[in-house]
Amino acid sequence: FRRGPDVYSTLSFSADPQRAEYAAILAGERDSVGRDQQLLLLTNHREFVSQGVQSTGSFKAVTGPVSQDLEFGVRFHHDDILRVHSQSGYDMRGGNLVWNGEDAQVINDNTAWTRSFSAHVSDGIQWGNLLVSPGVRVELFDAHLTDRTLVTRAGQLNVVPLLGLGAVYSFDFGLSMLAGVHQGFSPPTPGQAGALPERAINSEAGLRFARRGLRLEAIGFWSEYENIVGSCNDSSGCLINSINQQFNGGHARVLGVEALASIRGTLFWGIRGAAELTYTLTSAKFLTDFVSQEPSWGSVRAGYELPYIPVHQGQLRLRFSKGPVELGIGGMYYGEVREIAGYGAVPDAVRVPARFLLDATASFEAGPVKFYFTGTNLTNSAAIVSRRPLGARPQAPFMAQFGIKYAFR
Repeated sequence: FRRGPDVYSTLSFSADPQRAEYAAILAGERDSVGRDQQLLLLTNHREFVSQGVQSTGSFKAVTGPVSQDLEFGVRFHHDDILRVHSQSGYDMRGGNLVWNGEDAQVINDNTAWTRSFSAHVSDGIQWGNLLVSPGVRVELFDAHLTDRTLVTRAGQLNVVPLLGLGAVYSFDFGLSMLAGVHQGFSPPTPGQAGALPERAINSEAGLRFARRGLRLEAIGFWSEYENIVGSCNDSSGCLINSINQQFNGGHARVLGVEALASIRGTLFWGIRGAAELTYTLTSAKFLTDFVSQEPSWGSVRAGYELPYIPVHQGQLRLRFSKGPVELGIGGMYYGEVREIAGYGAVPDAVRVPARFLLDATASFEAGPVKFYFTGTNLTNSAAIVSRRPLGARPQAPFMAQFGIKYAFR
């Protein structure tokens, strides 16, 4: 709308009297009244360039009981984007959009480019059953934005060293312990006044066991954000004057555990079978108070949960094969997510419910020819996967694919 609520909140909170009138216009049940209730259709014309060159090398050495696998590399990268975004006004008349007769208005005309150079060196040091992998990476970003709408220019230069360390100790009976800690960094996009880089410390630790067809894993992860960054774009339902802006989210913490259990072997009549179960538990919370124009954040208090991150998700996959025939079936569970940062029970208007999805595969090999089948959403269940940017969006319905592959040997 030219002046009024954004489409996401209009559809999600259509029972609100202040938004009901706009929801009726969107549905074609009511005509636009006045210029403010005109609908704006946007054209996002963009041209992208992404190019670069990189080179890596390695060196291996053995000194007594210690072996080393040294890797080093450099990369130069250039990318740029030309944006010319325009909008045209339309009135709703009798359930149809009618152009208001005015020329399209350019609302965003800019060019942004970034040139970056990076260099890294890492070393895999093996001593008996212990493997230690330290590494360092240096990133240099030179970013610029020329905005022809606002008649402004902006640039920034970042030089960032990043450190990482990982270690694995393997026992002789199939058990291994692992741990690692790495620095994370993401620069702000060109021309973002006041936007800080995203920085984090990412840690993990866990156990793995593999022996005689059995595999077990349990790995805990912890990401501590010094500054988490949100980006405002069309797909997140941002208002026009906030498009392409980034917002600082302050401190945040994402932690959880990933678990895996799988087994494979021969069942009966020569049939081989395999089963794999995975599960992820995640807690993601803001640790500071702030107010943001990023619509999925809004007014945030410390302790609010981050949007779009499910607490529970997992899958179970079964595979059976004999000779040239292989069959598989899988079930995936996606826990509910909130679409706006908050705490406690999620209101229905901003909740994406939990969903379960079944898929299947089958294949038959005849020499160099392979016939295959895949089926997704076998039960053809209907479920919401997102409400942004323009209202509830369903998951894909049942789909089957058949194909033939030929291998030239």
